[in-house]
Amino acid sequence: MSWHEGEHVPFVNVEKINSDWRDVKGDIPVEDAAVWFTKFLANNPFLASEFLIGPKLGKIHPIQDIIIRTWFKKDFNLIIAGRGFSKSYTVSIFIVLYALFNPGTKVIICSASFRQAKMIFDQVEKFIESEQGGFLKQCSPKPASRGTDRWEMKIGTSTITATPLTEKNRGYRANLVIIDEYLSVPEKIVSDIIIPFLAVKRGNGAEQRKVANAEQILIDRGEMEEWQRTVFANNKIIGLSSATYKFQPLYKNTYLQYLNTIHDPNAKHVSHSLFRLGYKCAPTGLLDLDSIANAQKTLSSQQFDREYNAIFTDDSGGFYNVEHILRSTVPVGEEPKVRFKGKRGMEYIIAVDPNSSAGSETADNFAISVLELAGNGTGVATLVHGYASPKSEVKRKVEYFRYLMDSFNVVLIILDHAGGPRFIEEYNSLVPDEKQIFMSGLDFTDEDTYRETKHLYNKQTSHIAFTQIFNKKNWIRDANEMMQGDLQHSKIMFASPISNYSDADVDYNINLLKNVPDLEFNQISSSITGDERRREFIEHVDKVVADTAKELALIQTKTDSVGNISFDLPAEAKSGNKHRARKDSYTSLLLGNYARRCYEKLMSDDDDNEEVFAGFFIN
Repeated sequence: MSWHEGEHVPFVNVEKINSDWRDVKGDIPVEDAAVWFTKFLANNPFLASEFLIGPKLGKIHPIQDIIIRTWFKKDFNLIIAGRGFSKSYTVSIFIVLYALFNPGTKVIICSASFRQAKMIFDQVEKFIESEQGGFLKQCSPKPASRGTDRWEMKIGTSTITATPLTEKNRGYRANLVIIDEYLSVPEKIVSDIIIPFLAVKRGNGAEQRKVANAEQILIDRGEMEEWQRTVFANNKIIGLSSATYKFQPLYKNTYLQYLNTIHDPNAKHVSHSLFRLGYKCAPTGLLDLDSIANAQKTLSSQQFDREYNAIFTDDSGGFYNVEHILRSTVPVGEEPKVRFKGKRGMEYIIAVDPNSSAGSETADNFAISVLELAGNGTGVATLVHGYASPKSEVKRKVEYFRYLMDSFNVVLIILDHAGGPRFIEEYNSLVPDEKQIFMSGLDFTDEDTYRETKHLYNKQTSHIAFTQIFNKKNWIRDANEMMQGDLQHSKIMFASPISNYSDADVDYNINLLKNVPDLEFNQISSSITGDERRREFIEHVDKVVADTAKELALIQTKTDSVGNISFDLPAEAKSGNKHRARKDSYTSLLLGNYARRCYEKLMSDDDDNEEVFAGFFIN
């Protein structure tokens, strides 16, 4: 925890307020008692929370009490804490207390995804609706409103809004902004949308100056103490996050800036707070230590440090350089973006890493990557759509694959040979004849097999699919080294998300998906329907694309006793639980990047150009 108190960091003497109340003797009027009680609760969050929300949900630990007190006093707040440290729960309690003790406050909850913002909103509502939250319920008698892109409730005269981070919300104004999953929010979103939320100063500035001047006169006369000054709340921001890499903006531009400001002996009127809390800082009973022990077995050491120990790391320690991966991610708002329908005139490759398990959540994912080819001789391909699910019936997988085939101009399909032909058979058995696709028999492994099979590719007859045997010659090693170089030179890219920033993109794709059958994603609640479900579907595909990049960062190499190199997750990341790390999206991308090279060869083949030909093949 980094939390500093010193001469340059003003700190309100809460104990003085409490002791003054203890000094009050005899009976006092009801109105005065109400004021004293309100002040007492406002300065003792652990009691206020239990009193308003109830001992079952509102009882907080001392560390949470310290965090909430600090948030009340400071305007720029950042907490870096391990997973499971109840960051979202703690901030939900703070929202309730701050909204009540600062009437008229406008609170905005936002995150990298609208879904995550809604989870905090839901927690606040659970406090209000709980059996023991009778006092809080009296302050919020009206039910919350839930729109497709805006959830809102009232606590007293304060308004609490959960909203996606899109251009439409540029005009919103807030006194308190909560940013969950701060590490996943692009800098452009923070600067263009979030910071403008706080652009208008809170309250009446002229009136506040009058009060301050009057109180100064009383202090000069000895009739009032400095600590008794009226504290006018400023606009406030709270960021919640786990740790990231040191070269990412959260560490370089936010964490270090907060840390340096707090510890600067020459700084005046510092209003920053910074907490960095690993799971070992948690009080007994707050965290499920068995789950953490299991996580330590399922994550790499660097990933565990970031997500549980709240330690910023230099890199993932994997085969793929994280800086190259981040550099190959299209900035938010720029093209290419995640797509739900192919762009006119563009060509697409589909890569499939199949899995035959239909009923197990602990199985490998059935993973699909859709790559958009830039054309114009650039040789660049962008991952614009992804699917990853461990548990799904064959029929549902076929429905999804058909949606992709109908929505994108697919020129080549590559599948893992282990399970690929079977899936194509299953697909053809469930779709009309005119929608069937066929194995082409293409083999790009070496020059001889390619020359024998290249004529089998035929888009007009849908002979566009081929499989790759992973253990054939040195294909795995060479394909990984190829993609490593392609990432370094930005030949393979990750599309920018569309669920944030652009309302036009979100609305366009919501309307587009109205013509698509209800597609299955286990991560989306079946109770959500209509446009809300389509928005969550968009957010989920954004996440699959982002998670593919994360899988790449985890891949490590291992050499056996005879010199064979394998590419896999860290040993400690392998387990049998459903939350384990997976690498199937990485595998489908590996296939897709290889197929990109293959398609370039198909389109530029020249039998007389042996030098170009020989330079491509993986031997």
